[in-house]
This record gives sequence, structure tokens and C-alpha cells, in this order.
Amino acid sequence: MRTENRDTVGARRLPTGLPGPCSLSCRLILFSRVEEHGNERKSKRKETKLPPVWRKELGRKEREEEENQRQQQRDKMLEKGKQQQQQQQQQQQQQQQQQLERRAKLEEAGGDSLVRPFRSVSGVALPRTRQRIAHDSYLSIA
Repeated sequence: MRTENRDTVGARRLPTGLPGPCSLSCRLILFSRVEEHGNERKSKRKETKLPPVWRKELGRKEREEEENQRQQQRDKMLEKGKQQQQQQQQQQQQQQQQQLERRAKLEEAGGDSLVRPFRSVSGVALPRTRQRIAHDSYLSIA
């Protein structure tokens, strides 16, 4: 088999990454030839040394691109998080403002009508919980 033949076989097999009849040294030479645009007047040893560097370059570029994409995604997520926090803070402020307004209106109307103390047997006002309300209604039925 002549080297040109081996090169074409390697070129046909390389994109899929399947191991073909082409030897590793042939592939390395093919890689170096792709890099050098057909400059074939180099020693075989140098040609086999070149491709790993070339591959490393490709790997580095791809890693940089992936890192950039990850950074952009992180930035987007951080931006979304900040926006959500701002919205939550605004909602909390609005709720607090509304509560303050309600309390002010109730105080003007003459006391808080929403809070109805539960009178126990001793006459001490206790906060009404669900259990107390249920117990109270049970007592009123019985």
C-alpha cells in the first residue's frame, strides 16, 4: 500500500473516529498535513510530534469555549436570582405596607375586630389557635 492510499483511507475513517486499516503514525502524519496545508517536506519524527500539540490546541480552544458558555450561564442564573430576590423584597415590602395600613384603619375604627380572644375558665385571654377554636365550638355544642 502506498502512503497516498493510506492517507485517503485515514481521511475517510478519521471523522467517524472508527479504527480503520490506517496505522496510528499514518493518522498523525495526516493530522500534521492538515495543519500545515500540504507542506510535506518534514521528517517523519517531527510530523508525529506535531499533532499532539495541534490536538492540545484544539482541546484548549474547546475548553475555553465551554468555559465561556458556562460563565455566561452562571451570569444569567445569577441575574435571574437577583431579579427574583428583588421581586420578593418588593412583595414583602408591599405586604408589610398593606398590613400597616389595615392596622391603622382598624385602630381608627375602634380596635382590632379580627382578633377575638378565647376566654378560658379563669377569664385569661388566650390566642385562638385551630385547636382552641375547635375545642370552643365543641364546648358550645355540648
